[in-house]
Amino acid sequence: MMHFSRDQLMGLAFVAFGIILFVGFFYAAVVSKMLPP
Repeated sequence: MMHFSRDQLMGLAFVAFGIILFVGFFYAAVVSKMLPP
């Protein structure tokens, strides 16, 4: 099992959250663009 320091875990969680937020925003923009107004 790999051991992470607290700073590494916080950084990893922050990066993961940013990626999820970006993908979610991009997905919402694409879906809203495809749907009729």
